[in-house]
Amino acid sequence: MARQEIILSRHAAYWENDAKLAMYALRKKLDGLVSSVQHIGSTSVRGILAVPVIDIAVGVKDAADVPTVLKMLGEIGYHRIPTDATGCIRMAKQKRSTGVDSHRLWITLEGSPAWNDLIAFRNYLYNHVFTANEYEQLKIRLQAEYATDPLGYSRAKSQFIQRILRLSLTDRFLGRRLTILVDRPAGSVHPEHPDIRYPINYGYVPGILSADGEEMDAYIYGVSQPLRRFTGTVIAAVHRRDDNEDKLVVAPTGMVAYEPQLAEALHFAEQYYDTNLVCIYEKSCGAIIYRTREDGVIEYLVLYQHRSGTWSLPKGHIATGETEQQTALREIWEETGLTVTLQEGFRRELSYTVSAKALKHVVFFLAKAEGELTLGENEISDYIWAEKSAAIRRLGGRNMGKVVEAAEAFIRGEGRHPKKKHFPKKPLS
Repeated sequence: MARQEIILSRHAAYWENDAKLAMYALRKKLDGLVSSVQHIGSTSVRGILAVPVIDIAVGVKDAADVPTVLKMLGEIGYHRIPTDATGCIRMAKQKRSTGVDSHRLWITLEGSPAWNDLIAFRNYLYNHVFTANEYEQLKIRLQAEYATDPLGYSRAKSQFIQRILRLSLTDRFLGRRLTILVDRPAGSVHPEHPDIRYPINYGYVPGILSADGEEMDAYIYGVSQPLRRFTGTVIAAVHRRDDNEDKLVVAPTGMVAYEPQLAEALHFAEQYYDTNLVCIYEKSCGAIIYRTREDGVIEYLVLYQHRSGTWSLPKGHIATGETEQQTALREIWEETGLTVTLQEGFRRELSYTVSAKALKHVVFFLAKAEGELTLGENEISDYIWAEKSAAIRRLGGRNMGKVVEAAEAFIRGEGRHPKKKHFPKKPLS
């Protein structure tokens, strides 16, 4: 048998066709024994590097049919391989020419926790492009360490996978309308901690379980009077890193609230935990940093984020109590070590989706570079100075290009004042 190596490849169009053919053959062979066959794993997610092995989840209808399923799979060239943390029965098929795995099966009961995890992880990567990029960067780092150790490579990814599975529990509810039953109305006190009074309504979603096995709790934002029942839209999820509870934040449909506002409203309870808020509305502030070369060419600072593998301008989430300008200055300092002065008269806004459900709103200011640039110990690992067209190519997207073009026009004095309209004089009568 050939020694298995971790080789990452760019997404290939034939992977999808290969997966369709393999799934068709599996459904035909196992007709009546399986209820679902689905393409999973990195080869099912467009745009990210993947080990070129087609992973397929096979959902068996009845546990009693598993021995028959395994026997029939053996008849079409699949063999057993070691199980992993998922607990699924695993089988693989090899290329005859090389002896290297070409397809892997993950066999379990459809609807079981293992099945749900396989589908949830794939769907989360589908819907969150930045998380998918982060996963790609992790795999690149692990490839160097576990080049000839597939089992070690898989185990090293487990912490990331578990984090995503935890996030996926609430992700499916973001943007949805839910009804909350309120058991701790605004003004009430905590049943076990009478020193904690609820400034907002708090309840639970009947029939939906959280990571702790209890019905999922929910804060109600934007309604001050005590309630017994409330129907609204989920605008955020609360994940406690040091606890196993997940909570939702529900608001009147149509209400927009950003992380600082929600963090302030939930502080009375969440101050005791290491909390991560995932919001469907995000707001960041930053700046376009530029310098002018001796030959008059304007260059822009573009930063590389190693976690997501993307290039960006200096920016970050606005914090509680900060103005837009304060956030921009803080983020510039943290990411570049530069102390700058924001130029008056320039402010541009940009909105774009960061996942299937989240909308990000970014405010950009303009500043000239002063002093030496030093990258801090954060997710920024590299930078370049680039003239306008090169900067736009790095940043990608028409909207970012418009922001950079507006900055250059402003710097050159073309965007500082509106152009005066000239009308022809009327002839003397």
